[in-house]
Amino acid sequence: MKAKYFEIFSLLLFLAGCKQNVLRAQTINKTTTTESVSIVSWNLQTFFDANKDGIEYSEFLQSPNWTEQAYKARIKRLCEALKLIDADIYVFQEIENEGVLYDISNVLNVMDWNRKRKWNFACFGKTEGHAIGCAVLSRWELSDFTLNSLLVNTEEQNMPALRPILKVNVNVNQNSFVLLVNHWKSKSGGDIETEVWRDWQERQLLLLVQSLDVPCIVCAGDFNRDYSEFAYLTTKGICPWMSEAGTLVKPGSYYYKGEFERIDNFFVFGNCSICDFEPLTGGPWCNDSNIPIPFKIYSGSGYSDHLPVKCVISF
Repeated sequence: MKAKYFEIFSLLLFLAGCKQNVLRAQTINKTTTTESVSIVSWNLQTFFDANKDGIEYSEFLQSPNWTEQAYKARIKRLCEALKLIDADIYVFQEIENEGVLYDISNVLNVMDWNRKRKWNFACFGKTEGHAIGCAVLSRWELSDFTLNSLLVNTEEQNMPALRPILKVNVNVNQNSFVLLVNHWKSKSGGDIETEVWRDWQERQLLLLVQSLDVPCIVCAGDFNRDYSEFAYLTTKGICPWMSEAGTLVKPGSYYYKGEFERIDNFFVFGNCSICDFEPLTGGPWCNDSNIPIPFKIYSGSGYSDHLPVKCVISF
């Protein structure tokens, strides 16, 4: 069965008239209830299809090694990893288009013989003309998709291309929650120089959370901001990288210049709690030192320069 897809329309998020009090997340509870949902967020590192449309990154446009065969091999390798992880919901960053999501869904569902546990719902969104976007692949029904864009014209520098927040409702039996998928501005161009745009994106996300009158909100994605660098979200919701014992969850999610960073994250607000959280290691997507194995276009090998990060929420 093919996954069910819906079209997402781009909306402008108006930064006014929002509620003043944000919902507060509950404390982390390590005991999983019977009504729980596992969510994995994974930056797939420039997952382009085999068609060269002109918007791809230069290494894909110029490489003779990026072919239909190489693309299909990468899809198969990814789906084998996803089947091994076996999450209820996958949140992806850096997918080129909905066609890639169709291919992931179809190959993954063929691999799983249990029809009741197939991932039959999905959505994808990106700004028109941009190379990559975000996606959700789910066993639970999805509805009410929107993209929430940010427009800033008050800074001395021009706003760069910022990816919108993907908002979607997830319906789990008698419960439901809003999933907000994020992929914030990278630090390319300088950590300090680009920090202003991540500040704006953090304010945008917080205001969007405040404007929603729903019992449970889950924010997920690649924030390109370490757990200690948030200005607002860590004071309003729970950052699961810090354990109840006050120690950091290891190893991290992104390995850069010989060190792990924790830039892939979850935040939960409202009437649900985080009952488990971990960066996923021990699979073929990382080496014996738990360092992610990045995708290499010249060889077609590897997975991503990010580890998948798993969060289990309970109602």
